[in-house]
Amino acid sequence: MILDTINRLICQKHKTSFMLFDKNFKLLEFNESVQEVVDDEASLTFGEDIREVVWSFHGLENDMMALFEDKDKASIHIPMIFKNGFYYDLDIETLETEEGEQLFIAYFIQKSKNSIEYIEMIKEINKKTLISETSKDQERQMLLNRELISFTVDLNGIIVELNDALAYFLHLEKDKIKGSHFSTFFQTRDSLVEDKNIIFTAKNPANEIVYFNVTVLPLAQQGHVYENMIICQDISYLQQVKKKLEYVSEFDALTALPNKNYLLQEIDKHIQEHKPFVIAFIDICHFTTINKEYGYHAGDMLLKHIAKLLESMIRTEDVVARIGGDQFAILFKISHQNLVNTLKRIKQIPLNAPFIYSKEDKIDFSFYMATLQYPKETQTTKQIMEILEKKIGREKVK
Repeated sequence: MILDTINRLICQKHKTSFMLFDKNFKLLEFNESVQEVVDDEASLTFGEDIREVVWSFHGLENDMMALFEDKDKASIHIPMIFKNGFYYDLDIETLETEEGEQLFIAYFIQKSKNSIEYIEMIKEINKKTLISETSKDQERQMLLNRELISFTVDLNGIIVELNDALAYFLHLEKDKIKGSHFSTFFQTRDSLVEDKNIIFTAKNPANEIVYFNVTVLPLAQQGHVYENMIICQDISYLQQVKKKLEYVSEFDALTALPNKNYLLQEIDKHIQEHKPFVIAFIDICHFTTINKEYGYHAGDMLLKHIAKLLESMIRTEDVVARIGGDQFAILFKISHQNLVNTLKRIKQIPLNAPFIYSKEDKIDFSFYMATLQYPKETQTTKQIMEILEKKIGREKVK
């Protein structure tokens, strides 16, 4: 009782939620606060299967499978998960009972800032850090030297002074950097002008491209600028965010297949170039029933199962996409002799490759399929989905 009380107080103090489960994802223990993190609609209950809860955290499914299979892998750490207005760090660790049973405990450690406050805090830190104004304030100079790359160039762009951060980034001694033009180490299309948004790129010792936002501070004597101090702030993470946003706009998060937007763009290209193609449209039968009977996790696994099979049956130049909840489409970019055989193999997927959900459960499924040829049956991208939907509708009526 005393240990339970201490554990609860510690979790409250450090804003930590936890749940204990076994290898079959059976929930054994949890504290009340974990409810707010994982699901604010349905209540957790002891003994329930929490796979749907666990899989709701993107990427965790593969990590958990690795944790099961790799004896040397003892834990999983996923930082900065955003849930219900807060950031959490997720840690999953393995532990073994006296009887030798393997259990897993997931800790959700709440961060102190929600999304808006976090962003505003970063902005404020950047603002305070960059307000140097050629000041000789030692505290500010120390902050710059410790946190940001900074160096001074003469009016010809020659580096005359630099801080430790630049030497560390380049893995060079300071005397190897002084006397060189800044373009030896940094690339930019912009001129060094105050109050201009300047981006530098540079390669680190691992040959990775790093992006920097640059602030130029003119150093003047008696009203005449004689040097420029350059302060570089690493913004590579913003480039990563940009790439992720581009990926999300064109790819399906569950199956990693291209989505409807990507498919329609490819179709547009072919129509504009007057290239013939064939579209196959696939609609899974009674998918809602599968979700209700086995759970949403089973439905997601079935979609992944079908996606992998479809990818294995097409050529690299063709495109298979998930265009809706239970709908797929395949763009065969050029007609080829084996297309008829390929379409037959696709139709036989439910028969030849059933979905094995567990040792006890084999989920039977089926789907409707319709095909369309360009330019024989359609002339525009807008017509394609309408025609295919009508064809599928006629198949369902049969």
